[in-house]
Amino acid sequence: MSVPLCVDLDGTLIRTDSLFEGLIRLMRHHPLLFLKAVGLFLRKGRPLFKQFIAQHCQYKDMQIPVNPELLEFIQEQKQSGRTIILVTAADKSLGEQFVALYPYFDEVMGSDGVINLKSHRKAEALVQRFGDKGFDYCGNSHADLPVWEKSREIIVVNPSPGISKKAKTIQADHRAFDPHISLWKTLPKILGPRDCAINFLVFAPFLLVRIINFNPSFSHIVITFIILCLITMSSNIISVLLDIDKLRLQQKDHPLIRGDINVSLGLNIAGIGLLFALLGALCLSGLLLFLLLVFYALFLYEKLSPPQTAKGQTGLKYLLYTMRLLVGMAV
Repeated sequence: MSVPLCVDLDGTLIRTDSLFEGLIRLMRHHPLLFLKAVGLFLRKGRPLFKQFIAQHCQYKDMQIPVNPELLEFIQEQKQSGRTIILVTAADKSLGEQFVALYPYFDEVMGSDGVINLKSHRKAEALVQRFGDKGFDYCGNSHADLPVWEKSREIIVVNPSPGISKKAKTIQADHRAFDPHISLWKTLPKILGPRDCAINFLVFAPFLLVRIINFNPSFSHIVITFIILCLITMSSNIISVLLDIDKLRLQQKDHPLIRGDINVSLGLNIAGIGLLFALLGALCLSGLLLFLLLVFYALFLYEKLSPPQTAKGQTGLKYLLYTMRLLVGMAV
């Protein structure tokens, strides 16, 4: 009798994080539910938070990218008569939604609002069910290392170089799917080259005052340029995440849409970039901070809900150009 094949969900079966996929949809379409979810996380902890997200999101309506090579492997194993189990740290009800989409799975094991089925707890649950070395496991992250240690065969999906190295210490000869794409290779697309190029407008006031023999600090204007690039990067990421279903249907070429960058990582990059930008602006001047906040709001408005008329779109575009010039003047 063959041992069961156990498959993780986030980052393994799918190329993203189901929890954050649900969270950004609540943020976009149901802001009150989003605030309630955040409050639940702060008061009750992660398991109930996951359950709440799963109950209020219909994942069958989302265009979530999967790992096609792994899915093909799962189909082959199913056709050979093998038992396939989806074992996820997400809430069990969420896992059941994915099983309905991909009917190759015989069963779902997941968190239940009390126990967060992740890492050592997942390993313990599988050993209790199938015994030590009584199952094969597909995973992708540091949290899967304790599970691999108890598995007969480990299958590594989209791992970072560090995870690949650690997986080899557990089992030198293992199956691997979907080589990891480095963040540095996708960073230019995340930064938004077009917007960064337009940000050079902040240098215009500096060049003008140099012509009239006023000597401002060049280092300040360079820092401001970097700050503005962080601002546009953050707003680009947020706008992509909030419209991600529509953009996936349109098959737009972007690392977040393809799943090359995880949704949770995208949110972290956007948040950290915005935080550093605002702190840097505050160190330079209060006026600069105010102008950047206004620019950020206008930039997000252009991305998420642009004016319906051509004149309105053109006016907003020139307003953003003007804001860049004002930012340069404020320095």
